[in-house]
Amino acid sequence: MTELLSKAFEKAEKLPKKIQDEIGRNLLKEIAGGPQWDETGKTRGRSSQPADPELTRQAREASVLLTDELNRLDAGQRQDPVTLQGFENRAESLLADDPAEAHRLLGAVAAFRQDVREMHDHYWNALRHAPGDPLIFHNYSQSLGRLGFLTDALRYAELACESAPDSPEYLAGLIRATSDLGYMFRCRELITRWNRSAETGHPLSDVIGKAVKVMEAYEIADRDAEQIHGMAARFLRERDVSVHQRLYKIMGRKGSEWIWCGYELDINDERLLIELQYQFSRQSHAVPSKITEPFDIEFLFEGSAPTMISDEEIEMQIAEYEKQYGMTSEEFMRQMREGTAPDEFETMSWMISLRTLQDEYSDILKPGIRRRS
Repeated sequence: MTELLSKAFEKAEKLPKKIQDEIGRNLLKEIAGGPQWDETGKTRGRSSQPADPELTRQAREASVLLTDELNRLDAGQRQDPVTLQGFENRAESLLADDPAEAHRLLGAVAAFRQDVREMHDHYWNALRHAPGDPLIFHNYSQSLGRLGFLTDALRYAELACESAPDSPEYLAGLIRATSDLGYMFRCRELITRWNRSAETGHPLSDVIGKAVKVMEAYEIADRDAEQIHGMAARFLRERDVSVHQRLYKIMGRKGSEWIWCGYELDINDERLLIELQYQFSRQSHAVPSKITEPFDIEFLFEGSAPTMISDEEIEMQIAEYEKQYGMTSEEFMRQMREGTAPDEFETMSWMISLRTLQDEYSDILKPGIRRRS
């Protein structure tokens, strides 16, 4: 099986990049199938050469520690070339004893660097040594999601779950991948599966259940929601901005609710953050309003609160914008929905100020919710 998969990869590397990506999404599922388990319950095929068991054990322990450290990096560290070079050097030291683990870690580092080609190369090399390994599928999915390849991330999360259907870690990864794409109906089904077997309920249970009700009220399906979430992912990917995680809340009052989606970005430049929000708001007019109305996508710093100043100060800012542009916030939002609002940097700051005070301005931010008759 390992030899067959290696030959497939050798042929794939000679093909155009677009075809390589398609192979990466589909060929692995057909050839690798699932994990090859031995009598101890561990996966076989991690290396084509016999390895010293003690060295392999040490390499695995080092890999676990490295993975934990990578996951704890904050936004500044994830952008620091020196920090990432240190992780790369340590991961490369594992190549001789456990190449699959080493390439898995190197793929994660490449994703932090936003080097898409290198990320693919390392994960493919990892799968050469451990075909069908669900952990590699799982980590590949996480890296793809960070870089905005949400459809591919979902497919690899599916492969991880199919390879190890009893793993709560991989099921959690699949739940995250479906929610990142806006697949709230499918996500609810997966969370129901989680809740049947887990000791505690999934942390997204409540918000996803409510999100489904909002989507039902607006009469849109998962595929509709994918348009706006996929657009946001492409928008950020084209600007080399990666996403640390996506957050969800239900905003508004009963009868006029919508889904707030916070994208925590790996940046620390406030002006860039506002500029990205402004540009995305303009582009989102290309998506039918029926689809955009239930969603409010906002770009954030990692771990940042919606505001760092008082509500009174925000109200004063809003009043200044109304005076500056000679219109009420209600008229401003009407023009924003129609795409006729002033095309200026400051208008996005106005929009962010209104969004910060969701309760006070819910009626003008998301008017006219449609409910099933």
